[in-house]
Amino acid sequence: MRTLRSQQNIGLFECLISLIMIAVFVAMFASAANAQDTFSVQCEPTLDGYVATNLVARYTNGTISLVVLNGAAYRVIDHDLNLQSTLRYQWWSPGCRYFASTIDEGNGYSLVVWDTQEGQRVGTFEGLVGNPVLALYWSPDGQYIIVNSQIRSELWNPAANTRVPLGEGAGDGDINMDMVYWDMARGELWRLRHYHYSSSDAGVTVYNFAGQTVAYYHNSAGVDRETGFRLSDDGNYVLVYTVRSTGSREAGVTVWRRDTGDSLQVDADTDGVMSPYCITLSPDGRYLVIAHNLLRVWDLQNLPDDFEERDPIARYSIIRPLSIRFVDNTTVEVDGREGMIDSVNVETGEYFQ
Repeated sequence: MRTLRSQQNIGLFECLISLIMIAVFVAMFASAANAQDTFSVQCEPTLDGYVATNLVARYTNGTISLVVLNGAAYRVIDHDLNLQSTLRYQWWSPGCRYFASTIDEGNGYSLVVWDTQEGQRVGTFEGLVGNPVLALYWSPDGQYIIVNSQIRSELWNPAANTRVPLGEGAGDGDINMDMVYWDMARGELWRLRHYHYSSSDAGVTVYNFAGQTVAYYHNSAGVDRETGFRLSDDGNYVLVYTVRSTGSREAGVTVWRRDTGDSLQVDADTDGVMSPYCITLSPDGRYLVIAHNLLRVWDLQNLPDDFEERDPIARYSIIRPLSIRFVDNTTVEVDGREGMIDSVNVETGEYFQ
């Protein structure tokens, strides 16, 4: 009888241990699931793009996870890997839904994009050599990426796995910083290539998403060390300008009509445009304004025939500008540091506070 009771007690004890183990496993699974369910992304814009400020990417035991800093939440985005090195470079798409990094899975470096919401790999850009990626630019919707490497520049759609060549790379390992604008409504990519913070050409090339060149806007008024561009607020004009002059060649601005391809040029002396936020066009297309040391104004409807005489019609003292904009056809608002604002009537020179 005692033997039977002992066996029964042992059986009950083993059953209790099994139940405890199952409960612990369920709790661990629920905790892990809850950690992934509470995963969130804090996305902030930077000068170079976007960054998830609360996340860090980790590779351990064949798994890549995005882990929330100072918390238990995480999300696995890839697994069963055998990487030859750590995650070298990391980029986030606008809105931080997509995360990209260069990895080596044993056959050379590749650029991989993951969907952080779905927790899965979207696409792999293979065939990178040397210094894998010099620069990367996402489209606003995160569906397209310009990949600049040492040997080439390409437009890549990770989900469709399509790659379109956009020209040769820097070739010497130099930083390849482009000036890029995405016109998603028209399906266009605007790109001005820069090496050593100087332009490799004097204009901006416009591609469709198939990689075909559809337009080219250059700056014949000031081909010099560095060129920049911006579109007018209504998108009807393209302003291509000299950023800074070397002294031996003067600065200038070429204004293009986007619909007709017509252009005109103005002389900016040796004082270029330091930021695309400091050059603008009035809504009626008449006045061109540049803000730097002074606010300079050109009347595009009354330009002299001689380019050398196409100087500003007015120069106004202003606060140190961060950006400028027209509030009507004649009034420019200058945003300065520490919230200071100047408003100037470009026809009369009258100031408003």
